[in-house]
Amino acid sequence: MLARLRKVLMKKGSLSTDIINTTPGLPRCSTYPNHFDTLRKLYRPIGYNNTRYWDDLEAYQRWVDLNLGNAARLREAFEKAGGRTAFDPSLGCLRVNDAVSICFGVAKWRKYESRDVHWTLHRRSRWPAGWIVAIRLGTNNEAVQDYILLPSPSRAFRWLWISEDNPQTYKIEVFQTFEELARSLVRRVNKATRSTPTKRQRSKAIVGRA
Repeated sequence: MLARLRKVLMKKGSLSTDIINTTPGLPRCSTYPNHFDTLRKLYRPIGYNNTRYWDDLEAYQRWVDLNLGNAARLREAFEKAGGRTAFDPSLGCLRVNDAVSICFGVAKWRKYESRDVHWTLHRRSRWPAGWIVAIRLGTNNEAVQDYILLPSPSRAFRWLWISEDNPQTYKIEVFQTFEELARSLVRRVNKATRSTPTKRQRSKAIVGRA
């Protein structure tokens, strides 16, 4: 296992979860923690100590874990309100009442010379239509600034560029806490999904009478 990984490192010059997962003959990243606890402990024996990479990876993992926690909290809130939920960890999306999909992302802080601050939100290609819940990071991406909620854009954008001046472009709503966002989302999703069966029943009744 280590010998093959060392050969990939020598060939590619670096390692990442994408490189490991797409290299034939290597186990997927999810397999290594069973033997090495963390990827950092796996990389150490083969001499891969890219400090910047580890800093980026640790930051990324921190926001992934926070999103997973938020998804669990939102799922609990929906179920307490009588909803049915299912979470797909491969997509990072929550399915509610078999009707609405809610995906979780991170809007990263960006500041380029002579330009105003922007945030970039990566929309995964396999995300279904529905809602996007995103952590919006503050200066230098060191901490959470707030939370944003937006409907999935009708066009298949891979990256959304968000600024303080264009929230209406993506119909973005801003919440200072995740609890506020969760209450708002549970209320509107439950209202929408519960009204649908009623409309269908009325339609069937009208057809029956006709």
